[in-house]
Amino acid sequence: MTTPVRRLSRPWMFLCASKIITPVPALGLFALLSATSLSAATETKIKFDLPAGEAAQTLKSFAQQAQREIIFSTKSVAGIKTNAVQGELTVREALATMLAGTSLTVFQDEKTGSIAIEVDPSKQSAGGVPVAPGQAVPQAAADANAISKDETIELAEFVVTGVFTRTKKMDVTASVSTVNTAQLAKLVPNSAADLLLNVPSVYVNSSLGEIRSIVYSRGVSANASNADMGYYYVSMQEDGLPLTNVGYSNWGPDYFLRADVTTERVEAVRGGSASITSANAPGGVFNYISRKGTDTYGGEVRTRFGLEGEENPYYRTDILVGGAGPLGTTYSIGGFYRKSDGARNPGYSMNDGGQIKLNVRKDYGKGSVTFYAKYLNDVNGWFEFYPANDFNDPRVAGGIDQSATNLHRPGKFSYVAEAPGLKRTFDPESLAHSVQKSIGADWTHDFGGWIISNNFKVSDSNTQWNTSASVALRDITRGSLFSNLNMLTGGVVPAGEWIFKDRTNGQIMARIQSAGTNNGSGGAGSSGLTVLENNLPRQDLVNGAVWSNNALVFDRWAKELMNQFTVNKRVGSHLFTGGSFFAYSDAYNFNTTAGRSVSTVTSNPTPMDITLITAAGSPYGAGQTLQITNPYGFSAEGSGYTLNEAVQKQTSAFFGHNWEINKSLTLDWGARYEYLEVSGLNNTGQANSTLNPANGGADGNPLTIFDNRISTRNATNWVYDRNLDTLSLSGALNYTINPNNSVYLRYTNGEKAPDLSFFIGLTNAFAIRNFATVPQKVEQWEVGYKLRGGAFNAVITPFYSKLGDIINTPITGTNTDNTTYSLQPLYSSVETYGVELETNYAFTEHFSVRAVATWQQAEATTWKFWNLGSNGPGDDFIVDIGGQDADNNPDWIVNLTPQYQRGRFTGNVSWKYMGARPANIANMFELPAYDQTDLFLSWAFSDRFSVSFNVNNVFDGDGVLNWAGYGDASSQFNRQNFTTRPANANTTFMIVPIPPRAYFLSATYKF
Repeated sequence: MTTPVRRLSRPWMFLCASKIITPVPALGLFALLSATSLSAATETKIKFDLPAGEAAQTLKSFAQQAQREIIFSTKSVAGIKTNAVQGELTVREALATMLAGTSLTVFQDEKTGSIAIEVDPSKQSAGGVPVAPGQAVPQAAADANAISKDETIELAEFVVTGVFTRTKKMDVTASVSTVNTAQLAKLVPNSAADLLLNVPSVYVNSSLGEIRSIVYSRGVSANASNADMGYYYVSMQEDGLPLTNVGYSNWGPDYFLRADVTTERVEAVRGGSASITSANAPGGVFNYISRKGTDTYGGEVRTRFGLEGEENPYYRTDILVGGAGPLGTTYSIGGFYRKSDGARNPGYSMNDGGQIKLNVRKDYGKGSVTFYAKYLNDVNGWFEFYPANDFNDPRVAGGIDQSATNLHRPGKFSYVAEAPGLKRTFDPESLAHSVQKSIGADWTHDFGGWIISNNFKVSDSNTQWNTSASVALRDITRGSLFSNLNMLTGGVVPAGEWIFKDRTNGQIMARIQSAGTNNGSGGAGSSGLTVLENNLPRQDLVNGAVWSNNALVFDRWAKELMNQFTVNKRVGSHLFTGGSFFAYSDAYNFNTTAGRSVSTVTSNPTPMDITLITAAGSPYGAGQTLQITNPYGFSAEGSGYTLNEAVQKQTSAFFGHNWEINKSLTLDWGARYEYLEVSGLNNTGQANSTLNPANGGADGNPLTIFDNRISTRNATNWVYDRNLDTLSLSGALNYTINPNNSVYLRYTNGEKAPDLSFFIGLTNAFAIRNFATVPQKVEQWEVGYKLRGGAFNAVITPFYSKLGDIINTPITGTNTDNTTYSLQPLYSSVETYGVELETNYAFTEHFSVRAVATWQQAEATTWKFWNLGSNGPGDDFIVDIGGQDADNNPDWIVNLTPQYQRGRFTGNVSWKYMGARPANIANMFELPAYDQTDLFLSWAFSDRFSVSFNVNNVFDGDGVLNWAGYGDASSQFNRQNFTTRPANANTTFMIVPIPPRAYFLSATYKF
């Protein structure tokens, strides 16, 4: 593939077949350290006989004698003198000799060995004149350059993500950022998604923990504002292919993505070209690129000990080893193991596991092939909501211990998941157990100017969940609590005396009398519940306040095959690219609940024991004691389930054209066609009656109610077979003002096909017949200005994006006979405009500042939903609250990092600011702005050994990213349901604060 250094008035002198091109200083070119970029093949020595002279001529002669592809601009190297080269040397040794002391820098292709030469401004004198051969580079310039290359933005490096061909960042007509190895080593992220905090306009919410994060950019967020669907518009990739190509509620890439010592860098593309260079991800592409092996043995060991929250321990070890293998190959193998109790400890480890990754590469001159494999096995939990007050300034309610949790306590039990007796074990310490096994091969070859690349991967991924879910404050005097316990009969709380006991000491915490006449909806009809005794704590939060918690069970897997093929060819000043992407995914989902629990609003609460003493008229007779919960405090196991089986096939064809119109102006455009086929079946298992004296349940005892609801498979499989095609277009004009200044204008019109969530929601005849498979539209404009200097780089990008045809979640109404009906889905749109800034400046040889900032304004131009009246569809009507600010889109996102580096010491402070943002589309209230400060200190005892100290959230700030509703709604987690602020200013709702302060001490040894 052609990899231009900058736009030229003439064709390039040679083509370069490449995938990743890494900048390498001309001095010491052959001394690549495996710990920073493990890649290069063994080279033989060649006899050189080159005199000193003008670079434009000597580089041509060098290419002929070395029989290597050399890419350079005759204009850019004009006037530069190179040194004489004599004797038998490797290509690297010869180039190091030839360019020593000049202002030229070498970029080598890791796959093919192809070489690009260009001027490095930091090696020029203060007046911009190239340094003469043999003359030392001024120290200030060298130090400033070292600082610059240690930062996020480096416009001289090459990128492979979001472009059709491997391209230098200075020439990319898209918004591309990189987080390099040096910067990764300074971070202790809460999740892999946290690395994207270093990228403009990317919203990252990792407040729940290592998994279930939320990532989107430029306001393209409508279906991605909840943790279960946090990657709806973006593609999270590993070495150029998605972690998984299917997405639906609580299945996504971050269950299988971990950043560790094997991660060389992250390339981030937001908006723009993402629509045409990646599969079904118009919001952005984030590619986590792995280190490759070199012919020099070496590696790295990192150990880390930390304290999270209230001194909860964190242990981690990363290891990487690489070197030369048999038959001229190189290899890299590494991974990590981590065990931590989490920032808020429930009594067991919140994160326990790791991964191992391997790649073996063979460079054979005309091309290369890399085989890679990964095995991930990790257990992760996440935090649930805390009670909060004051919509004007949401904070965790006073007296609530933020170092504790409301998650399930330790203790496993058996339950019947499905008739005729399928037994499972619920173990809260298992949390979300994710395993991914994958193997693949990446091949590139130059067929005489036709550059062919093919990246192939197969993977087997699965997650097993035994977790808390839908943890909410409930009121024991309202019917919805009993609905959550699956204890309503015909919408009525069964008559009798309900007793809630503390299982640890037998104390009665509450007694409730049900008249058996109340409506279980929790509304005014709940007056049939009378409090006989109430010893529950924290009644100041909610009258009759208790925690309701679901024992959620998932059994999910996806077996996938992906292949991306690319071919490109340069013809004069035109570069053409074509290719295809294919993904086959066989997905399975079974989810159910092992029961529900009710506990006091205390730190690390234990589920209460619940019994019902029946009243007259009960089918059991009066005075019978029914055991509602099992010995562990869980009710209603076997309360129904969901089964989904789906096969998804996605085929893409793409085309790109790059035309160097003249020495300054370039046209870059492309198109992507995608064809999506999804077929499968959905089944919603049904449970038998709970309160039935003829039903003895799993244990045969009709008085033990907790095991009476055994689910059976629904006789109806809802079968579907859908297909959809989409077309995305994007084009840009790039104008090179001079080698250090360029500007581009890009327009994109992309489409986003529905994720699997849409298809597994087809669970009735009305939905299958009426819910059309409609793609969302993403239209974007962006203008990018890039400035490069020896000590200062900057990218400024104004942008506009419009997200249209947003399908709001289809809802179901209730008829007068308590049967249900479905309503037509509604469609909405969001527009966003803003400005991104990414810059770093080396003020001195020791002090630099990196800044990443975004200002934006997002508006839901239309936002429609159904307003349901009384039972039956007769009084249902559509409401449009468009014109409000779009939710979860802050006005400012800032990351400012001043750094001081002198001798063996490096230190920086990272200040992150998240601006205010509407809590929901109705703008019921505003989540306030907050800031967080992180500290990094490092001391290098030698070139091999260093120690570092990190403090995340130094001042223990308590910003809020997640919230849930209030009152007694059956679902407090659909934030769009809440349109007006309650009259009572002290109404309790729920929030998840950002992780508390954490300390980490790390030691790194490179060998």
